[in-house]
Amino acid sequence: MPAREGTTNGTPPAGSTAPSGGSAPAARPGDAAAAPDDAASSGGGAPAAPPSATAAAPDEAATGDGGAPAAPPSDTAAAPDDAASSGASAPAAQPGASAPGDPPGGGEPGSPAADSPSASGGPSTVVAEPTVVVALVWSLFPLIGAGAGWLLRSAADWLESMRWVPWRWAFKVVDSVEEPWTTVTALVLGAVAGLVVAGMAAAERLTVTVSDRAVLLVRGDSRREVVRERITGAFRDGKQLVLLGPVAEELARESSDLGADQLRTAFEAHGYRWHAEGDPYRDEWRRWTEGAPGLPPGADALLKVRQRAVDKNDRRDLVELRDELTRLGVVVREKDKRQYWRPTRPG
Repeated sequence: MPAREGTTNGTPPAGSTAPSGGSAPAARPGDAAAAPDDAASSGGGAPAAPPSATAAAPDEAATGDGGAPAAPPSDTAAAPDDAASSGASAPAAQPGASAPGDPPGGGEPGSPAADSPSASGGPSTVVAEPTVVVALVWSLFPLIGAGAGWLLRSAADWLESMRWVPWRWAFKVVDSVEEPWTTVTALVLGAVAGLVVAGMAAAERLTVTVSDRAVLLVRGDSRREVVRERITGAFRDGKQLVLLGPVAEELARESSDLGADQLRTAFEAHGYRWHAEGDPYRDEWRRWTEGAPGLPPGADALLKVRQRAVDKNDRRDLVELRDELTRLGVVVREKDKRQYWRPTRPG
């Protein structure tokens, strides 16, 4: 059948609108460029817009009722704020939150990461008594105390009959109490005594933390830190850890049961000098006697006061007087209630 006038092969003439119920034909490049608003606001499925149409009217294409075409790379780069505020993006950082490049914990003063030697000196090495030993002390000592209490209760009758035993009246009192309260009380008191002894052992336990910046010595509630710049060497003298200073003075001398190999490994791992042969100044020590020659002015009087602290085992006075003697150029240590000294060396 011949085509009607005004049509070409069944195609409507330019400028006419396709029926709404049918599918929209592919738009010609010229048509899309001439009427981008009409194509974007159409109620039917929106035809794919050619690059020229999208570039000419990005706003109209983004607000269409149909599927929005993908934005070109230039659009994404031009609106970073819009992309950051979309619902799928991470929320804005709250005040006080750590930035992505900040260290863990924010590095706030007073935090463990900032106050520990490892915070400013790199990784640290901790030398302490094994956990198994600590656990055994806390578990065995109460058991030993309870056992001792039970033995005393069992031997109360026999001990009461011995005239030479002191505090016989106490055993008479124990023997007069009815069972099972006597045995229960003895077990409880013995266990408590064992816990007290375990606590005293914990207070005397030394922990050494070695880092590239400093050496931290912790004993109970006492903490002492010696910075690396002052330490020229370290060694073990018997059961004592000794840190040497620039003029051959002793910066610290602490008793402990820590192994020499563990201490040596920790110090050498962080570049400290470890004297494996022991005290390099062992031949310079002299026993102190009142009025000993060679002492600087004022040192003899301090040593006399310190001897009283040695006799009383006053740890605080021992440390304070040792520091005062160091300022006078005298290094001092004690052994078997006796004091020994040697001079420091000029820096």
